[in-house]
Amino acid sequence: MKLIGEKIYLRYPKRSDAEWITKEINSKDILPKLFIFKRGKVSLNDEINWIKKQSSLRKKWDSINFVIIDQNTGERIGCCGIHSIKREDNYGELGIWITKKYWGKGQSLDAIKTLMRHGFEKLNFHAFKASPYEWNIQSKKHIEKIGMKYEGTLRDRHLINGKYYSEFSYSITKEEFNAKDRD
Repeated sequence: MKLIGEKIYLRYPKRSDAEWITKEINSKDILPKLFIFKRGKVSLNDEINWIKKQSSLRKKWDSINFVIIDQNTGERIGCCGIHSIKREDNYGELGIWITKKYWGKGQSLDAIKTLMRHGFEKLNFHAFKASPYEWNIQSKKHIEKIGMKYEGTLRDRHLINGKYYSEFSYSITKEEFNAKDRD
């Protein structure tokens, strides 16, 4: 499957992506922003197994993940997905990471909007949520830019290296996204 945005396209992860994902996700710029940070670095074997599970995860409506490709260069620039899907409520959590080289250039925003559009139009989702760590200010700004509404702070939700950290909670409905997308 290929989802096409303005600057990027999304495709399902392939075995040939495993080494690249492992290298990028473990970078000091990416890993601390992700919830897997609590577990530490990700191994190549972890990524190979994750890629092998993708078809099953999609069939079970557990998660739907994509690799983000820059349309101009054909370069892999990140990953995004819908996680913790609650099919009975037509609801899921958005996740995304982009390599530092592409920060601030619009591909991340395009990727998440492309993913949300697919979720709302083709998969019949009613709403999405996003939950960045408190220190991930870039993600917070990005989330607000796409029209997500702040719902609250889940205080001291995560224990990392002996210290508790909070996460922010945001959401957006299909109606809100459609209104914002027309802006």
